[in-house]
Amino acid sequence: GLGIGGAALPCRDVGVALWEVLIVGGHTVDLKQTMRGAKDALYEQPFDCLIADGHFPSHHAWDPPQDWGVDLLRAANHAKVRGILFSGDMALVAQARREGFTALLKLASMAELLKAVEGA
Repeated sequence: GLGIGGAALPCRDVGVALWEVLIVGGHTVDLKQTMRGAKDALYEQPFDCLIADGHFPSHHAWDPPQDWGVDLLRAANHAKVRGILFSGDMALVAQARREGFTALLKLASMAELLKAVEGA
């Protein structure tokens, strides 16, 4: 997961690129690569926003990816942290939107993601 001056985000494939864009945008970032790491971080440090990939490993980076994105948004919501799904999985994006979460396809530009992070 990536943390943005208050955000955690599990992202394996685009995590480093997002990290760089968010750092340049003035955000503090904490990158986690598993559901367990991101979920633990929600309760260990204050976050303003959590960005979740749609699919990532459960407990270890070598675990096969699973569709944890929406589950992590629910956990963030429970922890009173705003969550954003950033996934290439259209079904997960649709599910997250149905549940009232902000969800962007990975085709979205970094500008669109930053706008969502800023809460605009």
